[in-house]
Amino acid sequence: MLMLAIGCPPLTTLFFDASDDLVDFANNDRHSLPDDGERWTTPLCAHRDLDGLRLPAEGDAIWRYADTPSWRHGRFAILRLQYTVPPAELPRAAAIGALEPAQ
Repeated sequence: MLMLAIGCPPLTTLFFDASDDLVDFANNDRHSLPDDGERWTTPLCAHRDLDGLRLPAEGDAIWRYADTPSWRHGRFAILRLQYTVPPAELPRAAAIGALEPAQ
């Protein structure tokens, strides 16, 4: 598993598996209560090609508390992608094909 920490001090950590799929996103700057210092994670799964990009298609939003059991706040599934920038501004727009910006 590969870990990439972002921020100074690291606020966000991205976790990748051996196939380079993003499998979790952890963040310390989300709070359920002011100054609670709890950790937010988003385990991801069901990776597949969506519009020519390999992305996780399902995931959960989980609060990780030190003194109580974890609590799943939400569950999501990506059904389609919509871009809010012109295709020419996407780094891989030519390779992806005919992408239409959001209307």
